[in-house]
Amino acid sequence: MWYLIMGGLLVFAGIYLLVKKALEKKKGVSIDARLTGFSDERGTHYPVFEFSYEGEQLTVPGGTPVEDPNRYKHKIGDTVNIIYVPGNTKYVYVVGSYMEILYGIGSIIVGGILLFLYFR
Repeated sequence: MWYLIMGGLLVFAGIYLLVKKALEKKKGVSIDARLTGFSDERGTHYPVFEFSYEGEQLTVPGGTPVEDPNRYKHKIGDTVNIIYVPGNTKYVYVVGSYMEILYGIGSIIVGGILLFLYFR
């Protein structure tokens, strides 16, 4: 029974992540932003971007965590293409960052394996 519950939850979570990413890309606006630094939230680092949208200057963190800010592919001051969903000042997405997609696919695969083991 554990395989059925966990497998179903993982498949659902994976589909949710993929649909969420697709909707955000569809609703979002591609904007060039400047990397201004990194925020530290309970030991997890997030890149912080500054950009202008409809005349308003915004500073919003990226939605994907960074392991080591010194090894991040972009340096402070670089211009980075992001996807900003209007009204969402909690986070933005860096174009070319596929972590949520990989998490979604991985979750579906592991959940599918658990469901296969249950129904086998």
